[in-house]
Amino acid sequence: MFEPDFAGPLDWAAMYHSYGLQAVPAMHPSSGGQWKRPTIKWREHENALVDGDQIAQWFRRAQTGQMGIITGACSGIFVVDLDTHKGPSAMQWWNGLLEVESYGVDLETAIVTTGGGGKQYYFKTPAGWTPPTNKTAIGVDIRGQGGFVMAPPSLHESGREYAWDAGCAPWEIDILEAPQWLCDAIDKLVGGISQERSAILDRHHQTAASAGPHNGVVADGLGQVIDGREELATTMVWAAVLDWWRECPIKPSPNESVEKCREVYAVYERKCKPRKYEPNTPRSLLLEREGRGYTMFEDKWRRAMAQWDGKVSDAAAHLPAHHHVEPARLTHEIKREVSPQTYVADEFGEIIDDEFGGGSSAGAKAVAGGSIDTDLRSTLSIEAWAVRDIPEPDRILGDFLTTTVRAFLVGRTGLGKTLLGIAIAAAAASGSDFLTWKAYRPVNVLYIDGEMPAELIKPRAIDAMRRLGDVKIPPGNLMIFGRDIEDEARRVCPDLPPFAPLNTDGGRAFLMSLIDAVGGVDLVVFDNVMSLLEGDQKDELAWSAVLDLVTYLTTQRIGQLWLDHTGHNNDRQYGSSTKAWRFDAVGVMAPLKDEDQGDEDVPGGATGFSLSFDHPGKARRRTPDNWQQFQAQIVRLVDDRWVWEPANASAPGKQDGGLKASARAFYEALLDAVVRSGTPGRTTKSIWLAECQRKGLVDTFSHDDDAKERNKKTGPFRARLSELVMAKYIGVDGETVNSLK
Repeated sequence: MFEPDFAGPLDWAAMYHSYGLQAVPAMHPSSGGQWKRPTIKWREHENALVDGDQIAQWFRRAQTGQMGIITGACSGIFVVDLDTHKGPSAMQWWNGLLEVESYGVDLETAIVTTGGGGKQYYFKTPAGWTPPTNKTAIGVDIRGQGGFVMAPPSLHESGREYAWDAGCAPWEIDILEAPQWLCDAIDKLVGGISQERSAILDRHHQTAASAGPHNGVVADGLGQVIDGREELATTMVWAAVLDWWRECPIKPSPNESVEKCREVYAVYERKCKPRKYEPNTPRSLLLEREGRGYTMFEDKWRRAMAQWDGKVSDAAAHLPAHHHVEPARLTHEIKREVSPQTYVADEFGEIIDDEFGGGSSAGAKAVAGGSIDTDLRSTLSIEAWAVRDIPEPDRILGDFLTTTVRAFLVGRTGLGKTLLGIAIAAAAASGSDFLTWKAYRPVNVLYIDGEMPAELIKPRAIDAMRRLGDVKIPPGNLMIFGRDIEDEARRVCPDLPPFAPLNTDGGRAFLMSLIDAVGGVDLVVFDNVMSLLEGDQKDELAWSAVLDLVTYLTTQRIGQLWLDHTGHNNDRQYGSSTKAWRFDAVGVMAPLKDEDQGDEDVPGGATGFSLSFDHPGKARRRTPDNWQQFQAQIVRLVDDRWVWEPANASAPGKQDGGLKASARAFYEALLDAVVRSGTPGRTTKSIWLAECQRKGLVDTFSHDDDAKERNKKTGPFRARLSELVMAKYIGVDGETVNSLK
């Protein structure tokens, strides 16, 4: 890091040279007259950067710190020099540009405060444009090709030194490439553009001024930004920080700032597209290589947060009302299709119109002008929701898995996640009830395994089919893909792309091609996050890169079950808590506690674990009517069959529980049903229910009863069943009910 307080003239000049700036010795104010001039013949150095030896020759014996920068081709920059001491016109021109083009926010680039109190903004010259060198009557001077500016630490005739603004020196910030709107404005200012182009720019600025600030970005056909990504990052950072200040003006802690930065960056990353696609390489890494990734974004965030009590507080208090955007907008996704062209983006980079304001709809005008769309208010009203026709969920296994559910099952290594995942997949594919979840129909299931070799997948597949008993999986309903059979799959389907991590463009292309090739699926089981994604799973950026895929599968009505690991404490999902934010259910598997151990839970005996959707798990679809589907339970694989019981019940054979009179009546009906079944110690739910109806404990069904009415009538039966299970009087395995007394 350059240390200006301890640097001599040669150190300063060498520093400028290291950043590609052509530094030359300059005259001292005591010379009188036009002293802002180089002391050497400098015209021969306008087009190419000199070497280090020449810098040393010029500055080795320098007696003062007087120096300047030759602008134009040799340095690759130009400078906008605002002579504020001559009057307000220069700053009015600059602030007017910023208000229209940059939300009134100053551009992040190298900035000098001159000895006379003016401002000099340094910009890299865009390809294809030659910056002019001109003075103007309003005090805006452009130093482009063939130009020269005095540079720090030179002394001004006022006695003050030229100085880099805090945080805006070349060693602290990259010199910004000039946005196109600035180049156009300079051309117009110095008369370097045609009248026709000038008229177009005037119309653009008038439209922009009436519709609010924007930043021009170029988007592809999916609305992903490919040009103007740095401008997008700047506006997203500034708008997010302003909104954060408005929520609470107390400056957040560093940890809170990092978390918020990552949250906003995740949205930025989903909106941006790398210029170059590489299979198996995540978008985050490609953007980072191009200088438009998290490092760039975090640097802008840090600089904005450093101005929390200054520029941020001032802007948050004084920007017009329509600048304020609720934080929820950060997660808004662009849904409409757009054609490749130049778009105008709002404070969060959401594309809202084409560059010159054409084709604006009434809805866009309502946003900009503040008018009220009464039809939209009616559409979004709670009254409309009350009568809206919403289709019933397409249930696969109860409310735990539907074609729009996103669920996690998490547990430590070796606890049985894969056994449970394959069992769930087999039950769904065969249309069989499983644990507390009722199956509604056989569905097409795709199981994606990321780590097991073929010799382990095969026996697990055979075990899963055997454990279904007499129930058979319809041919092709359950498909399992593993890394070892990728070549075999590609031989039968040559168009299948290579298998790649699912948080990369290549991985997403592979999965969607696979789903299309097999004719579509209703449910995908991903086993597991660690092996199917790349990157550090402690960092939410690795997971955020797969969220587009998660969302897309839901729009295609494909249910998702992701298997994941727990952290070191075994009761929480590994990595960032943001993983579960978009998910409906998180089931946490944990080893059995001592009090839950039964006689069968011995080494070499049952596979047993607890399964809970309570915190830190999640059950968004739990209701008073279906809570049993999400109750904490003990799950065991006993005698090659999956069985369950409520987690707060005692272990089998350890404790007896008393019964209420109502529950005892149902238990006595069960004993009668066992006799009627002719199977010692067990019966079925159907026979038991019929016996309860015969005894008048449950209302009988009529031919006119629909599913809702039957569900209502069997409510007492389900309640007593649960009570008897908790009291350890019965055990339930699917349709079979076992008497434990």
